[in-house]
Amino acid sequence: MNKKDWKYLMNELFLHYRADYLKEFIGTNKTSIYRWLKGETYPRFARHQNKVLELAQKHGGQENLLQAAKLKELQMIKMVHSPKILMQNDKIVINTLPIMNEEMDRRNTLSANKWFIQNIGDKYISIKYVSNYRERHVKIPIQINFSEDMSQIIGFWLGDGTTKKIKGTAQRSYITLTNENLSVFKHLAELFELHRDNFDIEIIYGKNVNLSRLKHFEKRIKQLNIKYSIRKHGNWNSLGACFHIRNAPLSYIFNFVKKNIHVILQKSSRKIINAFLGGYFTAEGSVSKINQFFEFNETKIIRRKIIINMLKKQGFLPIREYKEKIILCYNLQNQKQQFSLFSEIIPYIFSTEKKRSANELVNGFNMRKIDIIYLFFLSLHPGSTTGFLSSAFLKNQDHICKIYRRLENSKVKLVYRIKPRIISEFHLLYLTDQGKQIVSKNTKKIKEILHEVKRASMYNRGYKGAFYIIHPKLKKEIPAIRMMLQYFKI
Repeated sequence: MNKKDWKYLMNELFLHYRADYLKEFIGTNKTSIYRWLKGETYPRFARHQNKVLELAQKHGGQENLLQAAKLKELQMIKMVHSPKILMQNDKIVINTLPIMNEEMDRRNTLSANKWFIQNIGDKYISIKYVSNYRERHVKIPIQINFSEDMSQIIGFWLGDGTTKKIKGTAQRSYITLTNENLSVFKHLAELFELHRDNFDIEIIYGKNVNLSRLKHFEKRIKQLNIKYSIRKHGNWNSLGACFHIRNAPLSYIFNFVKKNIHVILQKSSRKIINAFLGGYFTAEGSVSKINQFFEFNETKIIRRKIIINMLKKQGFLPIREYKEKIILCYNLQNQKQQFSLFSEIIPYIFSTEKKRSANELVNGFNMRKIDIIYLFFLSLHPGSTTGFLSSAFLKNQDHICKIYRRLENSKVKLVYRIKPRIISEFHLLYLTDQGKQIVSKNTKKIKEILHEVKRASMYNRGYKGAFYIIHPKLKKEIPAIRMMLQYFKI
């Protein structure tokens, strides 16, 4: 056999055996094995050649293995000259083989860690490679339709994923998506079902996280039936998880899409763009019920421009930029029309919590979870003025007015005002019957929040950035929080 045929044969055998096994069985060193795999040299000694041929015989013989290797090479040559991005029936299609071929050539020349083609079928290519001394067998679609699902996951990955390559590497060898919402991980597992054997969840918690909270989170992750690990990181009170898809070729394709996302979206349909925005909002969006608008948060200028351009293309005007925030639906004159546009994005938000909040804002239900504390305090002090409430919570009076006015103007009215007889006096605030019902039904939740406020104060932190025992700037005890803690004897 010539030098190239030995390379073909070694590559086919590597699909069945680890490099360590080949080294031991053939009776050579690992460097030689990798040099033979790359075709730099070949087994020159008869004893080595005989051992290679003995292994080949176990898998159909050298002729069959050589034929299989050459057929795959011809298939690759035929396919790698296809355009990387093309339009088919008004749909964007990404051809993965010409994208991956560049990385395969680079690895074949510069790296000992090649990607070895196991099989090229009608729809998928199967690849074997070694990462951190572990063999990985992965499947990649030969063509990926830039569908709503694909657009949604790319949007989420750009917002809440890790795209930065590890120092000293040519590219990141896996895809990482970060979140703390169980509904998000469930959705990711469904989208990446093809790669189930190569994904896992890594729970990450700060040193100051309550252990019962960690155990509860771990219990919920277990329900997903996905392999997971736990890692402590930093002196934080934060708890979340990373969803890792350990598939280097797929990561390379995602990186290609990232570099070309603006071009791809410009050619995309309205639904595809909404899916991208919905995925991005899942990661980096927030619903401000107190200000009655939606916002995207993005630190990178290039990505912020992409988001703004896509929002404008969908008809969102005006758009306000404030530091790292992109704010929309804030203009009262066309807010109803803007809410209607945003309702097209909501189905693509796959965080249950964010989707619920977005639907509530669009439909006029303005209560936030933390507002139960403001309602409860008003239930203890009916007939309060905003001045009294402002002093009790040590918050700006305009801020307090916004909170209670929003609860008053909600579709389900929770608060009402009574005008005093004397014009110069302030309006008096009371709970409606619906407001009282919400308070009575959520006593347990109120106590849980207050317990969290007390626990967070041990680390000089606030609950959701809203409630403290000691005001972080004024260094004064907050009367309203202290009264409610005493009420429940917490």
